Amino acid sequence: AKVVAEMPLDSFFSLTFAAMLKYLTGLRSSLRTLAGTFCLMTVSSVSLGFAVGSITSSVESAMSLGVPLMVIFMIVGVINPSGVDSSQQPNQLLTLLKALSPIRWAIEALVTAEFQGMEFGKRNRWGQLSELKDLPAMGALAVVKNGDEVLANLGLKDAQYSILIQNLVWLSTGYLVFSWAGLTFFGPLR
Repeated sequence: AKVVAEMPLDSFFSLTFAAMLKYLTGLRSSLRTLAGTFCLMTVSSVSLGFAVGSITSSVESAMSLGVPLMVIFMIVGVINPSGVDSSQQPNQLLTLLKALSPIRWAIEALVTAEFQGMEFGKRNRWGQLSELKDLPAMGALAVVKNGDEVLANLGLKDAQYSILIQNLVWLSTGYLVFSWAGLTFFGPLR
């Protein structure tokens, strides 16, 4: 019941944020893509909060577990801006934490949706300057020529938006099932 009551309002704020982001920044991704990703990220984060709350006995203990957990998920969820070295095997614990991070799936989905198929040196639909070719070829601009190269350098060469969103849906479902189990076994005594 709590899920049904809270998620629509939480999703409304995500939708509002996505709409403002789209129209104030001129992102290439569609409003549907942005809003869907942000709303699903909200659902997943709320589900994680329900899961943490289901196994704790008080608000204080939920906060003492939930806040550090979200900080860890934020840290492991951010894409390494210097790129990915595919020759190194990732740490198994880090791989597990990344798989459980809703932030990781949302960031990768948004980056993939924005950069896939992007050609640098074009103007956006409002005619605003997006001519990266006119900028000095320094730093990252000297290395990449299009969005697909950016994705390859970030380790997202084969990423597909639909698969990333599907992973976020499965993660949300898993957190909701975990919260149901947590309430069943650790919930208040009747």
